[in-house]
Amino acid sequence: MPLHLIWTSLLSATGAHTGQAGALFAIMQYSSASSILDAVKFVRDSNENIFSYGITDTTTSISLYKPHSKLGILVAGKGGAKILPPPIDKEPAIPGIAIHHKFVVVDFKGRNPVVYCGSSNLAFGPEQKNGDNLIEIRNLAAVTVFAIEAIRLVDHFSFIENTHQIFLQTSGAATPWYASYYDPEALHFIDRSLMISANK
Repeated sequence: MPLHLIWTSLLSATGAHTGQAGALFAIMQYSSASSILDAVKFVRDSNENIFSYGITDTTTSISLYKPHSKLGILVAGKGGAKILPPPIDKEPAIPGIAIHHKFVVVDFKGRNPVVYCGSSNLAFGPEQKNGDNLIEIRNLAAVTVFAIEAIRLVDHFSFIENTHQIFLQTSGAATPWYASYYDPEALHFIDRSLMISANK
């Protein structure tokens, strides 16, 4: 499927169901020249009401969760802090490429859930010169598998990419860990609402 058509699909789907659609993605090279990457960046950077949750291998524009903000999350597979609470202690460094995935899930809980995946790096170069393939899958079970993988990766690397040492929360904390999931102005609220909702 040509990349410029995915741009149209991504923007039309995410714009149709604000807060209930959006993009879940794992993209090895986030900085490549590509219309689909431009669309993913536009969704993440330009509309806080559209859920955006993604990971790339290496980037200089990490965007972690911010309290009272709906801005999408972008984490990296490499370069994060590795000072973790006991008994985890430290996570070993990952040699080579940590995130080699190339997929974008669109409208996961909307009317037209779809995943774009394949050998393509979602960039113009591989598509035009290497003969890479890019597949569109509209089977809900398959889309769900890719969505879960994106969430798994983002949640894991978000946990280890905090800039400060992480402590496990004890009972009786002034602000419970789940408070942000009930704050209408937080991305976590959109996250929770999306995951518990039925498909349209």
